[in-house]
Amino acid sequence: MLIVNGGMSAPDEATTNYEDLIDNFMTGHRFIKEELQQEDMPHISWQIDSFGVSNGFARLARDLGFDAMFYSRLDFD
Repeated sequence: MLIVNGGMSAPDEATTNYEDLIDNFMTGHRFIKEELQQEDMPHISWQIDSFGVSNGFARLARDLGFDAMFYSRLDFD
C-alpha cells in the first residue's frame, strides 16, 4: 500500500503554522499505524495547494523524514 503524505488533511488546508502541521502529521501517522496496521510511514510528501503553499513546508517535510516532495504550482514571482 502506498500512502503519500499521511496527514489527516492536505497541508495548509486547515493548518497554517508549524505546530498545527506537525500535529496534522502526527495524527495521520498514528491513524496509519493503529488502524491500517502499517509500520512503514510515508516517505513522499505533497502540497496540493488548497489555499497556498507554505514557504517553510519543504524544510518541515525534510525534518519530519520525508525523502521527496511534490507540489502543484509555483508563484511566478
